[in-house]
Parts: sequence; C-alpha cells; structure tokens
Amino acid sequence: METDIRDLLLLQSMYYCKSIYDIEGLVDMQGNANVFYSTYLELERRNLVSILAFDSRAIRTLLADRHAKNFDFNHPIFFPNKHPITLGTNNAMDVALDNNQIRACELIIKHIVKYQNGYTSSYLFRNNILKMFEKGINLEELLCSEVFEYEFEESEWPSAHNCLHKMIRPYNAALFNLRKHYNDVFPDLPPVVGKEAKNSTMYKITYKVNLLGTIAPAENGALIDILNECSEIE
Repeated sequence: METDIRDLLLLQSMYYCKSIYDIEGLVDMQGNANVFYSTYLELERRNLVSILAFDSRAIRTLLADRHAKNFDFNHPIFFPNKHPITLGTNNAMDVALDNNQIRACELIIKHIVKYQNGYTSSYLFRNNILKMFEKGINLEELLCSEVFEYEFEESEWPSAHNCLHKMIRPYNAALFNLRKHYNDVFPDLPPVVGKEAKNSTMYKITYKVNLLGTIAPAENGALIDILNECSEIE
C-alpha cells in the first residue's frame, strides 16, 4: 500500500508510545484503522498487526468485531513475512509465541478460522504448530477447520459413484500432482460407467485432502510421527 503523510505520522507516533496501553489507545482513536492492516514496503512488506503480535492487548483491540470491515478472505491480514534479522520467514503467530502471548495466539487462530479459512493459511503453521501443542494452546477449532482440510474437484476424477462409504486413503506425492493419481489412491474403486452407472444409484463424491501430515516442525520430523510418539496427546 502507498503511504501518505497521515500514515507516516501515525507510524512515527507509535515509537513515542511509552506502553502498550498507549498503542492500544492510538488504535482506538483512529476513525479508520485500515493503516494497521495494510502492508508497507517501509515495514519490509509487513503490516502492523504482525509487528504488534508481541502483546495480547494490542491483538485483542485490532481483531475486535468493530474492525470487521477490514477483514476479507481475499485480502488476508496474516501471511508469512520476511524476518527482519534472520531473513527467514515468520508471521504474527511466531511473534506471539516467541513472546509467550498465549491469548494473542488464540485470538489469531480464531480470526484465521473465521476470515482466512482456507488451505493457504496452513503455511502460517508449518514451523510452529508443535510449539503450540507444547504450550497447551487449544487447537481444536483450527484442526477442524478448512485450513488443514482442503476440499477439491478434479475433472480427471469421477464426480459420482455407487459406493456410499466414507474412505480414508494415504497420499504422499505432491498436492499439485494429485489429479493424476486417482488410480493410485483408489486402486480398488474404479469409476462406474456405462450400463453399470445407468443401473445403479449414483452419489456425488466429495474429495478432501488433510494437510496436517505435510507439516514438518523445525527438523524434528513429520508432525504426524511426532504426535504418534506423544502419549499425552489423544
């Protein structure tokens, strides 16, 4: 987003805030808080929400329902950022976890499930979800959302079948090549065509991919393998 003099003055005034309460008050005083959700080159292509994630009070204020007009699935406010020191990637969740802001993490998760509920948001948790398990953060809502469960349709896959059973099958290749692997995923379930299709009751098929198995937290191995070894997690 292109900055104007008002935005620059606001950004500069934050450096003079003596406490997080002053920053919280600064947010509340804005008639339009859009400046906190916009991305700026001057901030290394980050936004102020990601920067202020070190404090739960600031996140609570910025994610309040009164600012809902700034939240849009097509324009997410949480996304991977370039780390200003290591030049790796981090995001608001990493900032909150590094500062032990459990409440901020829960608020960010709640926002993502409500406003960014899609598989692209799973990239925000690729390197930190194990740490969230360790800190006891409630992840039930996140794990049951569409963030880790991607529903898809492929023209090369049958859209209907006479089998009414729910099936869970493994798939370990690249997600983008999934369209070519129907016969590998369902070798015992060939498409129903011709006379068999005409003489059978056909049911619409819904295909979903669970992306949780793709998460690999910081050289510790696949998340699924780690959770299988952890007796405290049911």
